[in-house]
Amino acid sequence: MTQWHQRLRRLDAQAWEVEGRRLAQMTEAELDAEIVRVEAHYGASIQDYECFVETLSASELEALCTADLATMQRLLHAFQRWRNGGS
Repeated sequence: MTQWHQRLRRLDAQAWEVEGRRLAQMTEAELDAEIVRVEAHYGASIQDYECFVETLSASELEALCTADLATMQRLLHAFQRWRNGGS
């Protein structure tokens, strides 16, 4: 199981790297369109997300930078609770 877990983590990290390169190559207009798409999909503004990220501790930010699927899912749930006024 450990080998499978490590393989999945590597694949997940590669997917995030590809997405990062894709975003880096976008024009400003394409980035604006991507922001609108993401905001519509998640029902939140980028500014809300920025305010939420400012509430995270250093260890939480470090975990966020790992970009593994489980961490990202936990972050999304925490963001939703934060946005809805929960703790």
